[in-house]
Amino acid sequence: WNPMNPPSATVTQRSLYNEIARKRAASTSFIKSDGTVSGVPTNVVDFSFTFAESEAVGPLTEMGILGGDVNVNMAIRNPVLPANGTYDPTVNTVGLDSLANYLTFPAINKPATSTLSWVWRLTF
Repeated sequence: WNPMNPPSATVTQRSLYNEIARKRAASTSFIKSDGTVSGVPTNVVDFSFTFAESEAVGPLTEMGILGGDVNVNMAIRNPVLPANGTYDPTVNTVGLDSLANYLTFPAINKPATSTLSWVWRLTF
């Protein structure tokens, strides 16, 4: 990987390449077509995340949303290797995470003196 020009995700992407932090979404919200929060489920969902000063410190080049039986322990993950390996339907992933969405970007160096927050919007 060139950290200033990481490769795009592929259809076989199964996990992050160099995961340095993991946490649950701080909040989720259904969004109406006018962009406001809905009190009932819609086809648009916002996931909000915040990493405090001491969390996710270092160069960030990728992020993803995990689904399935996600554990905040980064050692407990989908066992498909390599990370971009071919999907094998015989691998039992019960109790493990599944990559639901993934993004790469040029390196963002997060120092221990900053907080990083973002909203990830998925439309179904």
